[in-house]
Amino acid sequence: MIFHSRLHLLSKSRLALGLFLCSILINLYQFLYQSSNCSYLCSYKSILGKNQLTFDNSHNVPHYSEFICPQNFRNLADWVYGWPEDVFEERLEITTDKGYHIGPCLVSGSIIYVKTDYLEKFFSKVYPYLNNQFVLITGQSDASSPGRYLSYLDTHDSKIIHWFGQNSEIYASQNGKFTPIPIGKVNALPTGNLSYF
Repeated sequence: MIFHSRLHLLSKSRLALGLFLCSILINLYQFLYQSSNCSYLCSYKSILGKNQLTFDNSHNVPHYSEFICPQNFRNLADWVYGWPEDVFEERLEITTDKGYHIGPCLVSGSIIYVKTDYLEKFFSKVYPYLNNQFVLITGQSDASSPGRYLSYLDTHDSKIIHWFGQNSEIYASQNGKFTPIPIGKVNALPTGNLSYF
């Protein structure tokens, strides 16, 4: 009986070690799979300069450091959801709008810019799949924020670190995780021509 007990303990130890090694291999596989899988979502490298955001040294979008405008808030973001490219004559590549593709690739502390008109779609199709906390910026719309989505800030499992929103319908003092931001000057200039100022 003593021999059987020692054998049983030995098998438990081996089982625990095997499970531990399996866990490491699974995590390594997920890391490698995620890393290679996420590159298709955004294969570009960007540099934010004083007057432009440059992608892979070949494509530029305006950045107006002397003004407050929606483009500048967008330029701060790691991810953009619902930008009106036709209004600003910018070329966009939409790689996916599927939350289950975006979720595993979003690192903690990322900044997501969402056109306010797209909040319903964002909260139903992307937000449930996000694994990490993020900063949210909303704007480029006449719709108010946070609107009916205020509750996403207040839940105990909220993924939103802080929300910066244009056309605010609440004061910053009403919720410590929400800050109103101005619409800005260049909003009405589709081509970004600053000669009017």
